[in-house]
Amino acid sequence: MIDKINKISKINDDLNYLRDEYKLVQMSGCVPDGELRFEKLMEWLSKDHNDFLIEHMMKAVKDIKSLENK
Repeated sequence: MIDKINKISKINDDLNYLRDEYKLVQMSGCVPDGELRFEKLMEWLSKDHNDFLIEHMMKAVKDIKSLENK
């Protein structure tokens, strides 16, 4: 149980960090109609300075999913 609580705490810390980082690189103004256009997403994903953030986001999602399986 303590391991699960520690993992949840780490995921929460990761999500808070990612939220703050994403504010610096988010795709401002590209969603005027409420839908993120594929081209804008691909452009954002292709920027080298977003690599670490994208990888960290994927790891956090996998960590969250691993909690669901237990």
